[in-house]
Amino acid sequence: MDWFWGWLGATFVLSLAEAILFPTMSVQIDRLAPSHLRGTYFGASSFYAIGWSMAPLIGGLVIQWWSGPILYGSLVALCGVVFVLYRFTEYLSRPVWPEQEEGLIADAEA
Repeated sequence: MDWFWGWLGATFVLSLAEAILFPTMSVQIDRLAPSHLRGTYFGASSFYAIGWSMAPLIGGLVIQWWSGPILYGSLVALCGVVFVLYRFTEYLSRPVWPEQEEGLIADAEA
């Protein structure tokens, strides 16, 4: 495959993902976040910008010092670790916020 067409295809896929993700992300965060933690949730969701800005520098340094297969192998390993941690969160208990406790007490009394 010619590198130009590979680059063009990757750019298209990334652009499509951005067009789907970013308009809906704020709505989903607003729905998921408790009202008193909404600002914290929106702030945490903006951490992707750190990776977005640092990835070219770090990726370039890894390729310069080691090689491309090391870079991609480490990224696959990192994705595996994130996947395992994500699956592990199903077994963790979620905190009950004071606002939720009041709602639960009111529901139990009714």
